[in-house]
Amino acid sequence: MCNVRILFADITDIGNIRAQDMKNPNNAKKRKVPSVFLFVAGFSCKSVSANNNNRELFASACYAEYGETGVTFAGVLGYVGTHLPFLFLLENVRGLRTQLPQVEPV
Repeated sequence: MCNVRILFADITDIGNIRAQDMKNPNNAKKRKVPSVFLFVAGFSCKSVSANNNNRELFASACYAEYGETGVTFAGVLGYVGTHLPFLFLLENVRGLRTQLPQVEPV
């Protein structure tokens, strides 16, 4: 069992220095977003999924920060850019590769 001390619900908020802790949602005071050694993120891939018949509408979602995939990606970049984890691991979403062809999967 994992003992979670802080739970941030909004990926777009964790690129800030402080964000709302959902373990204490009634407290209006935001908590300091910690820096971590390893940052792991998964993506909502609905926007760029091969199963999405309208995925062409999201051809530049990661750059323009729209659609679920683009918003999630922007939140990840915000955290990584602000908090500078030593290592970050991102889920390999095949449709995401069409957004970021310069990134090599491992």
